[in-house]
Amino acid sequence: MSQPPGVNVPLMPSLEDPKGRGGVLGSKVLVIDDSEDILVSSAHFLRKAGYDVTLASSGNEGLGKFRPGVFSVVVCDMKMPDINGDQVVKAIKGQDPSQKVILYTTDAPLLTPEVRVRIGADVYLEKDLPTVLVEAVQSLEKLRF
Repeated sequence: MSQPPGVNVPLMPSLEDPKGRGGVLGSKVLVIDDSEDILVSSAHFLRKAGYDVTLASSGNEGLGKFRPGVFSVVVCDMKMPDINGDQVVKAIKGQDPSQKVILYTTDAPLLTPEVRVRIGADVYLEKDLPTVLVEAVQSLEKLRF
């Protein structure tokens, strides 16, 4: 995934992952999903790319682990039994409006632009595409630095 047109924010060389995996040393990603399979898969691919991954198996657990300024990116499932991803996104953005958030769901293609604006996530992804997830995290992370 490339950066948006007109955005050219290079990583500082001292922060680049020396193994060339794409992540930035010390970069933390919070993944919130009620599916254990998705958590394990997402964590595997993100760790392989050089990220320090924190997992939460529910929206409330994710909100409990979130702290402003700690995570480069938060990845959140849309549909969870305790609270939905849109509520999690709003709570996180309420604490830290600059926090980069990826909302992923099986319904991503069905979300209208109006709904996307209302929810407020930075990126919307189709669920079950872990390699695309890593690319999206890398893209958002570069915008933070």
